[in-house]
Amino acid sequence: MYQSALVAGKRREKKGFMTIGIPTASRPNGTQYIQLTLDSLINNTDVNERQSVTIVVLLADREITSREAINVQLLHKYRKHFQSGLLQTIEAPDSFYPTLYPTPPDYLEMTYNHSVSRVRWRSKQNLDFAFLMTYSERISEYYLQLEDDLITVPGYVTAIRRFMGKVPEWVCLEFSEIGFIGKFYRSPDVAKLAKFLTLFYSEQPNDVLYLHLNEINLQFKRYVSRPTIFQHEGIQSSLLGRRQEMVDINFQLWNRPSLPVHKRQKWGISGPERTE
Repeated sequence: MYQSALVAGKRREKKGFMTIGIPTASRPNGTQYIQLTLDSLINNTDVNERQSVTIVVLLADREITSREAINVQLLHKYRKHFQSGLLQTIEAPDSFYPTLYPTPPDYLEMTYNHSVSRVRWRSKQNLDFAFLMTYSERISEYYLQLEDDLITVPGYVTAIRRFMGKVPEWVCLEFSEIGFIGKFYRSPDVAKLAKFLTLFYSEQPNDVLYLHLNEINLQFKRYVSRPTIFQHEGIQSSLLGRRQEMVDINFQLWNRPSLPVHKRQKWGISGPERTE
């Protein structure tokens, strides 16, 4: 199943330093952020670093026409990066997903007082991450989880290497304080996380599940690099009717919000704080 997942790009023969996993899905109003994200990642990676980094984009829409449309756009803009092995797009078969649509509400765990549509959305998101991680686990020594609506900073690969050297024992390092963005793992540990997400995909959101797994693996504190190096830029969620107006207050380019700062949600280590 995973061997046949590759849609565009090529697999490199040599294991690299880091695989960056990004699921992308269409927004209800047609808004897309994936090119913003890829531009920022590629432009802030120097030529030598690109030889040891692989970016894997999961085309997460279940409608084949939507997946094909995004893939064609990416191929047109980033053809040389597909050809070099820096960039790959993949897709998961329908058989990977349980019957989320339609489903009686009692099939899913209705936790956190979330609506049925939100529980279905977050459950599919967990399975998207799990598939992406399982596909990516053998490509590089390390794995970085991102989302499709963010920016980064020049030298982010060097910043990751530097922070690794400061923490002697770890399971998960964090390079953003928002949700599931910027979580960094050794490849054997990301395989465990993929299984964990699959096992509890409908019970809890991914930004809760990864913390549980940290503790199971005896990491009882969060190791967050500050200033953080990934900033959330998207406003429109892939969940119909949901907006995500939040910024990481420790990001070093925090002077570039898409909304006025006083209208966005600040996010720190203890969770969100609404600005006055």
